[in-house]
Amino acid sequence: MESITIERKRNYFDRFFEFTQNSSGTFPDINLEYRSTSSPYVFSFLKNEIENQLQPILEAQNALIDLSSELSSENDAIKFEIANLKQVYSENYQLKKKIKNINSIHSLKILDTNWNGNNAEPFSDTIIQRALDIINSPSLKFQPDVFPTGRQSIQFEYEKSNGNYLEIEIFEDNYSAYSEIKNEETEFESISLDDIFRLVNEFYSRF
Repeated sequence: MESITIERKRNYFDRFFEFTQNSSGTFPDINLEYRSTSSPYVFSFLKNEIENQLQPILEAQNALIDLSSELSSENDAIKFEIANLKQVYSENYQLKKKIKNINSIHSLKILDTNWNGNNAEPFSDTIIQRALDIINSPSLKFQPDVFPTGRQSIQFEYEKSNGNYLEIEIFEDNYSAYSEIKNEETEFESISLDDIFRLVNEFYSRF
């Protein structure tokens, strides 16, 4: 008789609360001796049982949320530090290149007539000073590679790994420029200092 009562109670729970058996074929560890006719008590009892079983899951979920937040903060901090290191590296690289360029331009003073074997003239103090003014300007964010030319000019070159190329040429009385961006060639004649800085910044802003 007792087993029949228990079986009825099991069927009652199956029908109204849709309990499912676990892999072992047994039911959850619930005391079935409580009267099934006491519906409010049964609901309260089951609610407490469900809450008790869910509590570890909720705690684990909250712990994961906290951990995720901590990792996110750590990642933001790491990204910030990496950005700072990149900035410092870039500034140091530009500073070293600036010093090298200043020395290279000053070394042009010692070149005599026919310094390139093709009757090139020496560089005037005016050309050298104009080149130094650009190199030392705070408006020049990226340092070039510096080359002397056989037509009494100093050439600044910029080149990217994708093949984009920019060339600034300093003469005694004017500046000119030439660019090749995505195989499209453009020449600029008699440009100003502001134009030079703009062209360099635009060159590095492109992908």
